[in-house]
Amino acid sequence: MNWLLKPLGHLRFSIKVGGGFAATTILTAAVGLVGTLAIVQLRDQSAMNAKATAVMASLQEASADQKAYLTDRTPERADAALAQIDRLRADLAAVGDSIDDRSSEKAMVSAAVSRVGNLTAEFRKLVGSSTEQSDQADRLTQSASRLEAIAKQIVD
Repeated sequence: MNWLLKPLGHLRFSIKVGGGFAATTILTAAVGLVGTLAIVQLRDQSAMNAKATAVMASLQEASADQKAYLTDRTPERADAALAQIDRLRADLAAVGDSIDDRSSEKAMVSAAVSRVGNLTAEFRKLVGSSTEQSDQADRLTQSASRLEAIAKQIVD
């Protein structure tokens, strides 16, 4: 160790102080660079977490709107549920766009977007079937009313 410090003993004081200052500056810059990179990664992760939270909120709202439609089968409820499902798909697509194309998470998000598309198609089928069933029930009620009126005419 003495052989390492001996050449430094022959240097002028100003060079020693300047070298120490330069070494401190380089170390400070390195620590600052590492800290900055960590903050940038944290910011990116925070943005991804916000998108994931938006997807979860959209999923909960879509589920609530679907349940509301099943309780009260009105066209307004169906439109609200379909709009929320479309928002869910858009939120999932936003998450997928921010993921690297080569990652396995991208494939999982793409599969989820596809499933939401299937959900939309199935919900549209449900709305169509429900509307058709309601129309048939209305026709049946009208036919029963007409039949009742005819029966009253026959009895009178």
